[in-house]
Amino acid sequence: YLWEKGAMIDLGNLGGTNGSAFLLNNRGDVIGTSNLAGDQTSHPFLWHDGKLIDLFTTTIGGNPITANQLNESGEFVGGATFPNRPFDAYLWRNGVATDLGTLNGDCFSEAVALNSAGQVVGYSVACDFSSQRSFLWENGSMVDLNTLIPPNSGLQLVETIAINDRGEIGGDGDPAGCAGDAACGHAYILIPDGDCDSDCEGRIAASQNSAAPAQNVVTMKQGDEPPINPVERLRSQMRHRYHLPGQTAAPRD
Repeated sequence: YLWEKGAMIDLGNLGGTNGSAFLLNNRGDVIGTSNLAGDQTSHPFLWHDGKLIDLFTTTIGGNPITANQLNESGEFVGGATFPNRPFDAYLWRNGVATDLGTLNGDCFSEAVALNSAGQVVGYSVACDFSSQRSFLWENGSMVDLNTLIPPNSGLQLVETIAINDRGEIGGDGDPAGCAGDAACGHAYILIPDGDCDSDCEGRIAASQNSAAPAQNVVTMKQGDEPPINPVERLRSQMRHRYHLPGQTAAPRD
């Protein structure tokens, strides 16, 4: 539903019994997800001008599987299937999804956030799911954020959470010896200084996930079970994130 001017508006659904609205912007666009008939699968939706739009079936260029964040222009990002690409980050604009690709050597990616300038952040995943790297996409180019910090920073940037209109990026990083463990991971903020199109310099303030004060500031320079289908594995991450009722999520490693 959408609460507007003292009234609750039922956004509807895509045929199933469960739906969730995630985010909205100041012009009233809403993104979320809804089960299809039978409640065995779900599609992301856009609610715009009183209409609920199934993004998976109506988007040109690709089929969005997740919709994670939208900006004030009505653009949004997530992960989608494209021809010969099972799960790539995308930028949706005016009904068209642009495949943002992956970092070199990777097979999968997902966009997590964007700002009003169209800068997109997310993560890129190795083909065997053994590693994950944070990226920034801008003007058709994707860069590994780890290449913008010196090797002695002590952090591997594995997840980006947000980017604001000043280009500041926040996320989670792993210090040496910590591989994807929330108990030892650090939060970081990447603060650009100057023109990032040519020579991006800034700093990262890393702090414990327990919200302790920042510990260091650095200068930024440039088994037994059957394998899980890659798309289902990444879908599972989103299902766990949003706790969608009626959805069967694949087990997490």
